[in-house]
Amino acid sequence: MKKLTALLVCALLSLTGCGIENVTDAPAPTDAPVTTAAPAPAETAETAAVTETAAAATSDTAAETAFPTEKGTARFLENGMFIYDGAVYTQPWYAPGVLENYGSTTGYFGTIYPDAKVSVCIIPCSAIRIDDPDVQALLTDQGYIFTQMSAIIGKYGVNFVDTYGEMYAHRSEYTHFKTDHHWTQRGAYYAYKAFVESIGLTATPLEDFERVVITEDYHGSLYGYTGDEEVLTFSDTVEAFFTKKALTMTVTDQAGGTAVYPDAIAKWSESYSAFLYGDNPYTVINVPENPQDKNVLVFKDSYGNAMVPFLAENFGNIIVVDTRYNPMNVAAELGDYPFTDVLFINNLEAANSQAWYELYMRAAGLVG
Repeated sequence: MKKLTALLVCALLSLTGCGIENVTDAPAPTDAPVTTAAPAPAETAETAAVTETAAAATSDTAAETAFPTEKGTARFLENGMFIYDGAVYTQPWYAPGVLENYGSTTGYFGTIYPDAKVSVCIIPCSAIRIDDPDVQALLTDQGYIFTQMSAIIGKYGVNFVDTYGEMYAHRSEYTHFKTDHHWTQRGAYYAYKAFVESIGLTATPLEDFERVVITEDYHGSLYGYTGDEEVLTFSDTVEAFFTKKALTMTVTDQAGGTAVYPDAIAKWSESYSAFLYGDNPYTVINVPENPQDKNVLVFKDSYGNAMVPFLAENFGNIIVVDTRYNPMNVAAELGDYPFTDVLFINNLEAANSQAWYELYMRAAGLVG
């Protein structure tokens, strides 16, 4: 059975290409990020970053391919996703040249905030949940990818959080949706746990949160991405985990309006948009009972929405910037803020997208 290493899902949240390069030695970090050639021609950052779609993947077949296994049939679609055992999955891939840029750009924030620890949480794609060895044999090893990413990004002075190890240990749990390209909040909890433990803090046990089932009949984005009728027969449960600490969340929305909420999750929203009340340019969370000198700046894509609410367990102030919708020069506007931590949360595809490190360069004040 031919291994489908060339069948790559190309960029939820980006439209960059799928080329995989050989890893080359990067120049030593400097005061500004080192930019190396990307593996494919780039669209503008705005176009690539705002578009949440799966671009067509390269493959040695031009049409859908089915692979029967002892546990079922895996149907690989033309767009690089595949359907197996009642769910839609994305495939792991990475682009070392882009990761050099991502690492040097995220690492540059350590010069803006020299007293802060800069951390990167990259989220494994949903294929991590598959235990069928026949299907895994068709995929690039995600553990290998994360080992390579850790080496590339870590050399820029960034704390590369072992999200893969923590989530792999819990891969039998409901960590990713079947009908939506996001992870569940249960999956986000394990990344939160890995992050706070990596910076010397203690994660609140999952059972200590208030668990609320928002809906048991969620149908997410993946029918729109695949157009496959079988996906209409799948459904998801959206569970949310509420902190028991009092907090205030102030959200600036995409229209420029502001709203204040007493929580970070909308119980009334029967979708992934419940978390952080959706994608917003700028969000500030204050938790009065936590140390007010423990402050974190979060840059995130939509995967971050499910993880940020957990940070209310450990930080007094949480400032969240979504660079897709917020052109803020963070270095200029928030350069004097006493952050103790800077955290980047991106899904695997976004971290390998040229668009995202360009957005982060803009936030760092390095490009207009």
